[in-house]
Amino acid sequence: MMLNLVAKYFDATIAKGADVKSAANWIMGDIAAYMKNEKLTIDEIKVTPQILFKLLVKGGTVKGLIEEKDLVQASYSNKLLT
Repeated sequence: MMLNLVAKYFDATIAKGADVKSAANWIMGDIAAYMKNEKLTIDEIKVTPQILFKLLVKGGTVKGLIEEKDLVQASYSNKLLT
C-alpha cells in the first residue's frame, strides 16, 4: 500500500512536468529520509507533488524550497534537507 501511495505521488509530480530522474532522486532521497525520521507517510508530508515540481523547476536547491515558504513552513524545509 505504501508503495502505491509513493507511486501515485511520483506520477502526480511527473504529470506536472517534473524531470523523471530529478523527481525520483528527491522522492527516494530527501523526502524518504524525512518520512522515515518523522514517521510519516507520503500523504502526511507537506511537500505536495505541485511543491516538489516547483522546487525542481527552481533547480532543486534549498533556496528553491525556502522560496516556497507560503506552502511549506521554514522549519519543515530545514528538517527535510538536513
